[in-house]
Amino acid sequence: MEDKNILISIGILLLLIAVFSILRYLKQRKIFRFIQTQNFSKLEKELDSITTRMLIKPYNRENIRLNMYLMERDKKKINEQFERLYPILKKPLQNQEFLTKMFQHYLFEQDEKRCKKLLGTIQESIQQASILHEAQMLFQIFFENSSAYINELKQKMETMENEQKAMCAYYISLQYENKKDEYHAQKYRELSKRLF
Repeated sequence: MEDKNILISIGILLLLIAVFSILRYLKQRKIFRFIQTQNFSKLEKELDSITTRMLIKPYNRENIRLNMYLMERDKKKINEQFERLYPILKKPLQNQEFLTKMFQHYLFEQDEKRCKKLLGTIQESIQQASILHEAQMLFQIFFENSSAYINELKQKMETMENEQKAMCAYYISLQYENKKDEYHAQKYRELSKRLF
């Protein structure tokens, strides 16, 4: 009799796990459909719904919301969302992903003050040398008018995919602008546009 109760309990537990997984999958599909169609008002409501809060972890919900604000280019909401997300980061990988996303956003917004603060945070909390190097390099290119990374980026471009090559060409063009070499700046700017 006792074995039968254990089997029934295990069966019910497995059924609940399966139902939960299916509901989460359906909810994620619905959310991604709203993202694809850029139906942000429905997406916002969906992220705030009780079922979404039950099925999707807070970091994932808020990260989706951040991406929505980035797509909308709503600076005020982006800044608020960055402030809301940072305290709920638990895993080092989430922290790394979030900090680099924030840094890149503020970099392209030309917000030197926030970038400098984030660069300090990245140096303190991220141990991966390549990410640290890239953040320092980009800060120097964008805000300190550095042109010291042209050759390094040209070498890296040879092994990159098109989207990465496009960004790399853009960073090279900025450095040539910093050097007041408009000919090469234009050449790499055009290359960047072609690769995107």
